[in-house]
Amino acid sequence: MEKIDPQDMSIDKINEMHNSITKLINSTAIEQAIQSNELNFTFDNVQYKVKRPTFALRQEVYKKQAHKYTELIKDKNFLFEDDLKRIYKDRGMDIDGLVKEIDDMEKRKNEMLYKLGEDIKNQKAEVELERTKKEIEEFTSKQQKLIIRKSSLFENTIETQIQLYIYSYMTYLITDRFVPGKEIEEGKVEAGTWVKAWDSYESFTSSAERLVNTVLFYASLLIKNVIEF
Repeated sequence: MEKIDPQDMSIDKINEMHNSITKLINSTAIEQAIQSNELNFTFDNVQYKVKRPTFALRQEVYKKQAHKYTELIKDKNFLFEDDLKRIYKDRGMDIDGLVKEIDDMEKRKNEMLYKLGEDIKNQKAEVELERTKKEIEEFTSKQQKLIIRKSSLFENTIETQIQLYIYSYMTYLITDRFVPGKEIEEGKVEAGTWVKAWDSYESFTSSAERLVNTVLFYASLLIKNVIEF
């Protein structure tokens, strides 16, 4: 993923990143995530799916988290968030206010998602469902701008690096791709199969940025509330 200089905080830079994420957001994916344990999508004519992580997968990720934490605290290039907050405070930046605004928006978004889930379950009118989904899309779009700004400011903190690592590693574990069956004779094709999308975490992180960002988005809809930091 693109590295961001915390000093480069122009509104154009934030809008550029925000727009790339907004293009991924769609009500179909949100609704599917509410109702299912997996999400299917197509990227460059290849079918992918992300699955809600099992308990065993979460335990595997937590072990990686502990190892990554130990590695980062030994690296003097990274600070804890509280240390960086003090530096920003000395420069007159209200980081706590930014964090509170993001947290408040997250609570509101969860309430909206819960309402959408209840409306779907109660088979509310399609017009009402579409209205709620549109509100969620617009709200998520606004929230992403703040999250991107906070991420830019805290990119080099230990907490952010661990969070990025855990999200990306979990995404690598839960993503499959579909391999179409081969033609065995004219007019007959063997059944296709789902396989792990990548052979290793390294091959995942070295994939095209557009693909990685797309997969991370879909995975985030399923793993956000099952990962603990």
